[in-house]
Amino acid sequence: MAIPSLPRGRTVANVGRDIGRMIRMAMAIGKAGALVLFIARRPGPLQATAEHLSALAMDLRETLGALTRSQAEACGSA
Repeated sequence: MAIPSLPRGRTVANVGRDIGRMIRMAMAIGKAGALVLFIARRPGPLQATAEHLSALAMDLRETLGALTRSQAEACGSA
């Protein structure tokens, strides 16, 4: 079994922190999605808030996906 090497200047602790940060961000996105569903069931002004939060959650999800892809590319090209 081959042991993957880390990119230059990276340590196991750095990679572990990055993974932990991405997991926390993904959990936050999930919680934001639950909040959007809760607010979406309410009428009136909260509906507009739900739409704004939904758009924000989608932006965060896209950003997280881009970050994950760039991390994977950086690890794969080293």
